[in-house]
Amino acid sequence: MEQEVIQLINEQLNDQPKETSFIQLLQFLKSNKETIKIFFECNVDNEFPKQVLALDSINNQLEQVSQNNPYIKNYILFGSLATIQQWIDAGCIESCEEIANIINSIVDKLVR
Repeated sequence: MEQEVIQLINEQLNDQPKETSFIQLLQFLKSNKETIKIFFECNVDNEFPKQVLALDSINNQLEQVSQNNPYIKNYILFGSLATIQQWIDAGCIESCEEIANIINSIVDKLVR
């Protein structure tokens, strides 16, 4: 089931410009928050949360920002996942754009 969700996300993001793909991902997660929450909480597949941000469109941006440093990449990846999980657990109160801005501003400060 997890792979079906990953495939759905991939299909939706493939046609999106890279600049908006992260917001599109957040919108998908918000629209499916109950299902996604189960995947995050129950660890149905331990790799699922990591695969969510390892999608091609997101991963390409992540590679550029982390400058191929695996430590920075993991820090950004798992910090972003924790932020997204907290957002989902809280009921997605903030907009997708707000969460994207929070994560992006943290990443910007990190890579300066």
